[in-house]
Amino acid sequence: MRAYTIFIEDDRYSVPTLVMIDTSSRARAEQLALEKLLDSTHHRAVELRLGDKLVYRRYRSNDPGPTGIAAIAH
Repeated sequence: MRAYTIFIEDDRYSVPTLVMIDTSSRARAEQLALEKLLDSTHHRAVELRLGDKLVYRRYRSNDPGPTGIAAIAH
């Protein structure tokens, strides 16, 4: 099992919400992060980290973020 961290950017709050998950699969961690993004229309983006390393970032399609990219997967 690996400990992943999900940060959820929510338009109602000034700081991201932190969610910790344990899973043995990066694909499952990405799926859980995407589910968090889709949980609420207030969620603008999710970021998935393994330790200090960014492994996945997803924006809502109508909120491409600063780079204009709808999804970044590493």
